[in-house]
Amino acid sequence: MAALEQHSGNLPDRQLHDRRDTAWEEIEAGQVRSPADAIRMAGRFISACNEADAGVVRSLLGVARYRLKGHWIWAHPGTRIRGLENLQTRGLLKIGIDYADIAHPEDKTWLRIDGQMSVGARCKIGRGSRIHVGGGATVRWGNGVWTNTGVLVHVSRGLFIGDDCLLGWNTQFVDDNFHTVASAGIRPAPTAGEIRIGNRVWVGNHAMIGRGVQIADGCVVAAGSVVTRPILEPGSLIAGVPARVIRTGVEWY
Repeated sequence: MAALEQHSGNLPDRQLHDRRDTAWEEIEAGQVRSPADAIRMAGRFISACNEADAGVVRSLLGVARYRLKGHWIWAHPGTRIRGLENLQTRGLLKIGIDYADIAHPEDKTWLRIDGQMSVGARCKIGRGSRIHVGGGATVRWGNGVWTNTGVLVHVSRGLFIGDDCLLGWNTQFVDDNFHTVASAGIRPAPTAGEIRIGNRVWVGNHAMIGRGVQIADGCVVAAGSVVTRPILEPGSLIAGVPARVIRTGVEWY
């Protein structure tokens, strides 16, 4: 992802998205102040429905259904959530809306929440993602966590992600090896361990994050990397199989 231009009075794409999502939060809080605000938001809603192949009426009915169950969720029609009562939303959660061009309208998104999952404000789950939170496990996301399409999360202990993180398409977060590998003279390691991701971490597409991994604030995980150990230096560029720090002091936009 190239750095976005900050000059000439133009807002970066991320800030434009933030402005739009802030407007949604104003609606949630009942802060639409005039008919003109309502008309503008209706236009944005219709445009987003068309872009996401979601359908205006179907989207409205879906939002209303989730709202009756105590959640602010705007999900594309192919979304299925098992264990909705175990999901906490602290703002509007978009599932399969504003999705990337590589997603297909018929892609299905599946959430099975047997444990506990909470997401902050301005969070998005990409179309075609698969999320399983095992019984007794905890998943907690901060504000502004965006996943691209096809993200896989399989958690038996815990996954904790900080604010303003980007998770590229087909990234994987699996905190359990599910099998023990033993060899002579070496004590088998635990099969499971919590994953902790700091604030403003960008995980590139097809990267894999394994059990017990910690990633410090501001890091970038290169595409296709396999992270198997903690990375505790903030602002690190992480790459390789297995991944290692190849540069420090990096920033991303």
